[in-house]
Amino acid sequence: MKSLLILVIAASLLLTLSCRGSNQPASQTTSDPAKTAAAPTQMASAMFDMDVQPIFTGKCALSDCHGAAKSGGMQLSAGMAYDNIVNVKSSEDPRFMRVMPGAPDSSYLVMKIEGRQTVGMRMPLRRTPLSDAQTQLISGWIQAGAKKD
Repeated sequence: MKSLLILVIAASLLLTLSCRGSNQPASQTTSDPAKTAAAPTQMASAMFDMDVQPIFTGKCALSDCHGAAKSGGMQLSAGMAYDNIVNVKSSEDPRFMRVMPGAPDSSYLVMKIEGRQTVGMRMPLRRTPLSDAQTQLISGWIQAGAKKD
């Protein structure tokens, strides 16, 4: 009987903790959009046209960068970006694909936006770096297979 009581108490405790979603008290949980934007479930469900392309359009596909004709073949304008990055070798360092589906750490695009590149400068050049949430969203999209929607 004592064993059954201990089992019931343990199960109740586990159920309570799993329903809360973390080991933190409920008062410490957050609904901060910057943090939830990078949540693993959202990263895995990131879509190229809806989530990734707007980052490129606002930060990268500018007239003096990857929206210009002289962008090293890496046009990031809407309608052109996907085909210019997914499964395409980097012209700057051909040992890497710009985007290797399923492998963000081996994708040169991620290396460039994180500042871990082997050649050249961190991107976006002469501009504010992407936020952690934007970088995580792009990495999550790549990890999930870099699919086009």
